[in-house]
Amino acid sequence: MNLIFDYAEENNYIQNNPVKSINNKKFLMQCDNSKPQSSEKILSLHDIEAIYSEINRRNNLPRYQGYFYYGYMVRMAIATGMRAGELCALKWTDIDDYYIHIHAQQLTGRGKGNTANFYADWTKDEKGISHGGRKFPITDNIAAILDDLKKNQFEKNIISDYVFCKPNGDWIKIGSYHAWLREFMKSINLPVTNNHAFRMSLNSNVFIPNGIPVTDRARLLGHSVETNIKHYSYARIGVDQEIIDRLNGKVAPKLPQNIIDFESTKKKKA
Repeated sequence: MNLIFDYAEENNYIQNNPVKSINNKKFLMQCDNSKPQSSEKILSLHDIEAIYSEINRRNNLPRYQGYFYYGYMVRMAIATGMRAGELCALKWTDIDDYYIHIHAQQLTGRGKGNTANFYADWTKDEKGISHGGRKFPITDNIAAILDDLKKNQFEKNIISDYVFCKPNGDWIKIGSYHAWLREFMKSINLPVTNNHAFRMSLNSNVFIPNGIPVTDRARLLGHSVETNIKHYSYARIGVDQEIIDRLNGKVAPKLPQNIIDFESTKKKKA
């Protein structure tokens, strides 16, 4: 409201901005300004195991005929923290031997009475002007997902520029993915039901425990250091035994993903 009235004042629609004289201290005191609990934002490692299990179960159902494309999207979201729009816009030409080039997103716009999905050559954090996107290193886990998907599409003669597509080659619409994901997560009784949870879970469950510096965490997820610390860093869920093992000097359980630097890997393979 303050911005609206400021604009009106600057353009002489009104003489004074009345919002500036409003004291909202009492109102703010009644608001809940506490940071959400981890369970309200991220998934535990047990939750992620449940997701993998359900994806595998559904992939074997006759209705999907072995090509459960939403399952591939979720697995990639868990492994990379890619935004929903970035998953939908990902093309095979964006896949290098050592990294995924994340530089585009699918957006929804309105035309003459219609809602259309379109390809935008920039990411959310680039705000309409491409700066080259970001590169996410391909781990063994990510390579396995992509190899399995490519093999599956080849065997079923599915041809598309897009990594995640329907059996007829059409790209996945972001609205359909969001709607499906909500129902999927609810069906296995998980508290968080949005793709954004995968981004925050990757940061909290994998990046931080593996000692990835905050500058690299922010770079890999495509946002600022401040955003990473303030909005993506949560206490992990159900890891008390791991903490006890660490304090007792025992080897901690292996985490589901090991982040590697694709540049150093490239040099070793060369």
